[in-house]
Amino acid sequence: MGKHLPQQVRSALRAWLTPLRKPQQPQALLYLAGLLWIIRFRSLREIAARFDRPLDRLHHFVSCSTPCARDLQHQNQRRLARQAPVTSAPLLVLDDTPVARNGQAIEGLGWHHSAKGLVRGWCAVTAMLKVGSQRFLWAVRGYRPKKNCPRGQFQSKIELAVEMVREAAAYFPCGGLTVLMDSWYACAGLLNAIQAAGWTYLAAVRANRLVVLAGSKRKVSVRSLAKSRQGWRRVRADDRLPTSQF
Repeated sequence: MGKHLPQQVRSALRAWLTPLRKPQQPQALLYLAGLLWIIRFRSLREIAARFDRPLDRLHHFVSCSTPCARDLQHQNQRRLARQAPVTSAPLLVLDDTPVARNGQAIEGLGWHHSAKGLVRGWCAVTAMLKVGSQRFLWAVRGYRPKKNCPRGQFQSKIELAVEMVREAAAYFPCGGLTVLMDSWYACAGLLNAIQAAGWTYLAAVRANRLVVLAGSKRKVSVRSLAKSRQGWRRVRADDRLPTSQF
């Protein structure tokens, strides 16, 4: 990397590259450094020029090393799982993030729902791991609309989220994780996968969703469930305040 990148930064980044073959590691290090170092317009050409390295080698690494991405991600997940304290259950937050992009020949381009309405660009399903006060990227899965996928390769956002949950089950014991999600992901396929892993989940639920209560086989709507009183539980907010009923 030459004089452009401090030795301390190079040493920190190398710890992430152990799953790669030795000839791939310098190109991966170059690519990671460019993503961190260059604030605007992080193109491969710009990264190679900034660190005075051949463009063709960097382009070959990015184009032909896709299978390594999953190995790198699993390496990072093992490290994060080891750091998670046993005394406090980590929080896994599921969401999707659209990125607006323009252009006619961008692969995987499509229309995606966002907080600001429909966005034309890319979209990824993401999982963030919160351990204490620290937040880490756990997993990223690119989402492509069905019409932009080759036949038989489409995966919905729910299917991608279920895949990430099942992968995380290999690193956290039963009951060792809480999953947080919004109403889009609160569906049977994903909630059943979380329950099968023995975890707790917290989710917003749309009023028209049907649920099955524990010990019953009858489906009821969340709207009617919210209107009925399920019982009382005494809680104390503070020693200086009176006991309240909910």
